[in-house]
Amino acid sequence: MAAMAAAVMAYGGAPFFLRAWQGLRHAAFSMEALITVGALSAFGFSTYNLLAGSIHLYYDTACMLITLVLLGKILERRAKDEVLEGLQGLLSLMPTKVRIVEEAFPEGRFVAAERLAAGDLFRVVENEVVAADGVVVSGGGASDESSITGEPRPVMKKPGDPIRSGSRLHHGSVTICADQVGTESTLGQMIAVVQNTLNLRTPGESRTEKILQWFVPAIIALAAATGVAVWLRGQGLDAAVLRAVTVTVIACPCALGIAIPLARVVGVALAARNGMLIRSFSA
Repeated sequence: MAAMAAAVMAYGGAPFFLRAWQGLRHAAFSMEALITVGALSAFGFSTYNLLAGSIHLYYDTACMLITLVLLGKILERRAKDEVLEGLQGLLSLMPTKVRIVEEAFPEGRFVAAERLAAGDLFRVVENEVVAADGVVVSGGGASDESSITGEPRPVMKKPGDPIRSGSRLHHGSVTICADQVGTESTLGQMIAVVQNTLNLRTPGESRTEKILQWFVPAIIALAAATGVAVWLRGQGLDAAVLRAVTVTVIACPCALGIAIPLARVVGVALAARNGMLIRSFSA
């Protein structure tokens, strides 16, 4: 048990211990600090009992703390991968090249999409994706906007009509005057919203970090006070250490470490699956 627990602590727990140590060096207590205190306390107390010949070992508790948090990280990673797969579908809508219309090239010539600027004329033909928001200046056709607005039927476009980036020309041919390009376009903003949302912290996470700043030292102080109180009551050093370790283990916020990140990512995934882009967790 000691050997297997040591492997879990060394391999699975090392990242948590390292982050906890870095936080402690800067007086920034985090969830990793509580995980570290709880796991190392259980492991150290069990090793002490093992060397003393006692059968009261709690290696499973030390492993459980590390394993539960790692499980949460795995679930979060899987959920995030699903979101990113859905995002890839959105990213694939962004063309990498665009057919610029100039005096020397009235039918248009392909250039990198990044070179397209507001005010430029560009041509889109059947089955091509519109690279920027703009206004149709000539030609006509049906635009498939289902990936942008959810509209299932092609929308007819004629000169003077606005057209959105990310829509696909179902049939026809149009020349468009670019208005909003790149990250300012409809598609660019949609992609930015999803990417930013995945990287943002929820209000709950921010509040949790503030709480942990005093919660971690308070738990350590409470555990020490519990151990001292039990020892002063004459129950012996073993009982005092056991009670102190119990306080640190029970206080370890495993559910917090799993629930908040997982809820954040899965929430974004479910919303995206139902055609909604989450811009603000507060909302």
